[in-house]
Amino acid sequence: MFTADSDVPPIRPTLIGDAFVRSVIAECNSKRVGHKVSEKESIVAAAWMANPSGMLASALRLAVEESELGRLARLDPVADLGLSSNVGFDAAMLAQAYALAAMSIARGDWESGQVALPTTLIQTAEERIARLPPKDAAAGLENFIGSIPLRNDLWIVRGAIADSLIGAWLNRALEFFPLGAKSDALDRVIRVDRKWWGMKEQWGTSGEGGSGRPQSTNVLRAAYDRALSIGGTLKDDGSLRSEISDWVEFFSHNAYRSPTHASLTLDGLAGTAQRAGYAPLASLLSAFGYSRSLDSKACREAVLALDRLAEPFPEDREFRLLRVRAWQCLAYALRSDAGTCRDAVDKVDRLSAPFAGDREFELGRTRAWRHLALSLGIDAVACRDAVDTVDRLAAPFAGDREFEYQRAEAWAGLAFALRSDAVACRDAADMVDRLCAPFAGEGRR
Repeated sequence: MFTADSDVPPIRPTLIGDAFVRSVIAECNSKRVGHKVSEKESIVAAAWMANPSGMLASALRLAVEESELGRLARLDPVADLGLSSNVGFDAAMLAQAYALAAMSIARGDWESGQVALPTTLIQTAEERIARLPPKDAAAGLENFIGSIPLRNDLWIVRGAIADSLIGAWLNRALEFFPLGAKSDALDRVIRVDRKWWGMKEQWGTSGEGGSGRPQSTNVLRAAYDRALSIGGTLKDDGSLRSEISDWVEFFSHNAYRSPTHASLTLDGLAGTAQRAGYAPLASLLSAFGYSRSLDSKACREAVLALDRLAEPFPEDREFRLLRVRAWQCLAYALRSDAGTCRDAVDKVDRLSAPFAGDREFELGRTRAWRHLALSLGIDAVACRDAVDTVDRLAAPFAGDREFEYQRAEAWAGLAFALRSDAVACRDAADMVDRLCAPFAGEGRR
């Protein structure tokens, strides 16, 4: 009851909208003429055309009614209303609407405990995706991934379901993928992979115990394989080599959360790189994969294979950089043995010497010395020497996020090495804080 003069009843737009639609369809003819839809059905068809996502939300809400509006809401836009691309209907947007509805829970429902699994809706979303023309699935892939809510203030995303539906969509797109120039193929896969991985991190499906398991790894492997196989004519293009190396750099920072995923994906990409004619790059990828699996013997074999392949090109910058990255990988794989780790770091230094001052080579050296600092965690004096070297190498690149990150990691390792001396340990921890301050709020990437 509203007693105060200023009190007004709450406005409920949804109910007002429903009432308006009921009044409109009550005035319309429900008879079909031939194969044409009725006037009432044409109104519903127009709503599906204008806003598939909004119409689906209304249809799910109204379909339970035993009324004329409920009957209309239950009509399938394709099977019952005859909507198709011939009349401008976007099947990908409809599939996207079903997928988003299947994976998302309104924040209010989540907080009130209304979290029952929408099994039928999930199945329908999978069926809609499976029926998409592959060309439409490829064209709408990045739009679909970009439409998934990242903030949880209004919607909560069921990560396992989202992960499965993204994999299903990508798998369908692969029948046509990629859309556009061959040179865009690998770049598109990399964008999808990075975006998808970031979501997995947020949903908790990226790790070994998560839900983002081999099916998503396998479909990504197929995507990389397809991209490289159709881009074979680009095998002499240094930019493609650089793109793959950039991808490896990205993935290597995150692979520790899911070693199995890392090994499968990196080994798969190594194989496709080999078939595309990138033998040195294939060895580098293998080195990354093995180092993340902590198999130092296999990592060393891959690194030495890369060295042999690079022998005819001793001064070539690209080959040198690949070798620096590979030996840096080996330093990581050997970090449980400070002596052999130091040998790998010295190799990185020697390989980088002709390119002193070059950012990429200096970054490789800085990373290698950071690995050594962490391997010396029980020897505070030697660890401090390694940390000082990291600082010295990073000094010309002050403020560069990647170099500052290496410094922060190295100083964190020193803090661990100094854990028996609380004062000195605190000094190292304060240094980590100062290095991280310009990047407050950022996560590892």
